[in-house]
Amino acid sequence: MNSMCKVKKVTGLMLWALVSLAGCRETPCESSAECSAGEQCRGGLCRASTAADVASSAGALAGPDATMACDPALPGQLVINEVLADPAGHDTNGDGVASSKDDEYVEVMNLATFPVSVAGVAVRVGQSTRLVMPALCVGSGHVVVVFGGGAPKGVPGDAALVASGGLRLSNSMGQVQLMSKAGAVLDTMTYDGEQGGSHSFARFPEGTGPFQVHPTVKGGFAASPGACVNGEAFPDCGIKPDDDPEFDDIWLIEKESCAPAGKGDLILTEVLADPGKFDANGDGIPSTKSDEFVELLMTSPAPRELGGLELRVNGVKKLDLPYGCMSAPLAVVAFGGGTKLAAPAPGVTQVVAPKGLSLPNKGGTVSLMRGDVVVDQLVYGPEGDKDQSIVRSEDGAGAPVLHGTLAKAPASPGRCTSGELFATGCKAGSTSNVTE
Repeated sequence: MNSMCKVKKVTGLMLWALVSLAGCRETPCESSAECSAGEQCRGGLCRASTAADVASSAGALAGPDATMACDPALPGQLVINEVLADPAGHDTNGDGVASSKDDEYVEVMNLATFPVSVAGVAVRVGQSTRLVMPALCVGSGHVVVVFGGGAPKGVPGDAALVASGGLRLSNSMGQVQLMSKAGAVLDTMTYDGEQGGSHSFARFPEGTGPFQVHPTVKGGFAASPGACVNGEAFPDCGIKPDDDPEFDDIWLIEKESCAPAGKGDLILTEVLADPGKFDANGDGIPSTKSDEFVELLMTSPAPRELGGLELRVNGVKKLDLPYGCMSAPLAVVAFGGGTKLAAPAPGVTQVVAPKGLSLPNKGGTVSLMRGDVVVDQLVYGPEGDKDQSIVRSEDGAGAPVLHGTLAKAPASPGRCTSGELFATGCKAGSTSNVTE
């Protein structure tokens, strides 16, 4: 990355969006409203509007060979986030004409913490390629929407693309797939009869959760092309991490009921008792109290209720976990303090202990309790006084070891020890590139 380029902090779904475009001449942005006339916000920067903003599949075929200022998307970075097979008479592409063909769409999201190129990525329905994407950088936590036809207008997101031959999504069942230019499968989703009806099928939580009937459906039409399921803009979905300093519950799914989390469902994976100068909570203020943290990883594939769980340090209750259902591979990070926390990584809920965690530097016992039942426990000794965290040797498993024996960073709150996202999988044996 050019040393003169700026790193732009983004509050929302992604922790950082790394702006690394050639020359760094473009103006940073979060929406097109911040750009000058004739420009659109794409990949976190204001750029001149081009035909790529509303492209056909014919035009897209010429795009992949163009020189890109962002790297090609890798498996785990680009995912299908929403699919609408039955527009049911609704004008989702905003061209003023409701069409059962043109208003079908597939929404694609960038989960990486930096812009990625979608050049050459194919959108496949069944065994047929419906669109090859043009040369386009998609910002961290942002989306591109591919419509079945028409002339999309006013659709939020980094770009609205058009499959000139239509998407031809079956209303009853089907498969949608993203495939890289090299032929690697980036993501796949399937749907069945549950899709039938006037609603889309969307991931919730955004980008990382399982597909389900659009969460906002209440007996009527529900879809959100280019926007979060709550209708707000990516990447933060209108939820700021400092709106409520006690906890950010964006990743908690409200359900009528789910089984309470018990032994083996939620694991204590990391404890930082001695932050040193490491600003763990990202509020810009290194603190030996506020930057203490405890990280918990959900390992149950089925939703489990967090409410009723207590976090205790040496037998003293420090925090009641918020109510809500959570499933693997989502995580919770409890900090000792802070009022303006950095945005959490995708799939992570942040909480703050009201009176701090008070983790002893030279040894302690951290327990996750449901009543008198120990759900999980992590015990550490004098090694806690080393300006780095104690982490399990394998994310979610293994014996506690010093974080520095596995990675370069002193700690990795809300992420795998390697620095990867829990939501996209931890890479064994890799080292973190996150530094103080």
